[in-house]
Amino acid sequence: MKYYIHEFATERNDKIAMGKAREDVNDILQSIDFQPVKIPVRRHEGIHKIARQFLALHDWRKALSQLMDGDALLIQYPPLENSIFLAGYLKSISQRGLKIILLVHDAWIVHENRTWKGRISAAQERKILKASQYIIVHNPAMGLRFEEEGIAREKLIELSIFDYMVSETALQNSHETEHQRTQPIVIAGNLSKWKAAYLSELPGDCEFNLYGIGFSGSAKPNIHYQGSFMPDDLPKKMHGSFGLVWDGDSAKTCSGKTGEYLRFNNPHKTSLYLACGIPVIIWEQAAMADFILKNHCGITVKALEDISGRIRQMTDERYAALKRNAEKIGIRLRAGYYLKRAMHDITLRGGLS
Repeated sequence: MKYYIHEFATERNDKIAMGKAREDVNDILQSIDFQPVKIPVRRHEGIHKIARQFLALHDWRKALSQLMDGDALLIQYPPLENSIFLAGYLKSISQRGLKIILLVHDAWIVHENRTWKGRISAAQERKILKASQYIIVHNPAMGLRFEEEGIAREKLIELSIFDYMVSETALQNSHETEHQRTQPIVIAGNLSKWKAAYLSELPGDCEFNLYGIGFSGSAKPNIHYQGSFMPDDLPKKMHGSFGLVWDGDSAKTCSGKTGEYLRFNNPHKTSLYLACGIPVIIWEQAAMADFILKNHCGITVKALEDISGRIRQMTDERYAALKRNAEKIGIRLRAGYYLKRAMHDITLRGGLS
């Protein structure tokens, strides 16, 4: 049997945000006959942190007691409700014969772990990774970092890009709007200074439409803050020529913790833009730059000041081709193609019956 961990909010914590990426994974797995194993998330129930570690282990043991040797279990990593005891427990059930598959959203070992908490968390993480039979990583760059941390190459499956489920109703505005290369550039996501300080340095020679939480920038003629919307509503509101994938402190390069992380991760906003048929502009050193270039669905830049020149030099025919390719990728993303492909690869390796 094939199972996946489905974390859910308890009654006292019914507003916990699962996040669209995780929700989409759950939906895709159900569509390919994975069965949910439900585990509560209790982080806001007023339970002491140490007690919650033991309670989380109890919840995992209780939920997984129904699984048998030879079954496969997919875990979205890191779990929302984690435990310092989880590494040891997963090792024990793996040795018993349960096949553990990790789908990585984030990982300590990819970051620079200079704090004592980071070093301890990374050590626990290595144990979980080594207890798993298969690990779905974002891209080749993340896979290489895992190998450098001692994770066997044969365990690793590359996702390429996160899928993004969007209904045709939500896409209606995108279908009805004619996107042109001269329209504003879309920036969607967390716009807070800690993550996107570069917003204060946006070039003045092109226009931007901003969507998301945390924007505190001053009004400028070329910067248009459009508000914050729920994931299902955002495609209806989003309008522009390209979607920008950029993070960090500077407009000259992606720097700082969030900027440097682009060298390893697959930003979910990339999937959002492409799912809506919007071509992408991405930092040339980002891990996803290869995907964008290979699929001819966007362009790469060294610095944000390069954007206006690249767009001015682009013909309407070139932009139309980028948009057609973005729409092709969007069809795959909305169908869950990339996660389904990863699961097929695991099946071919004998990981799923």
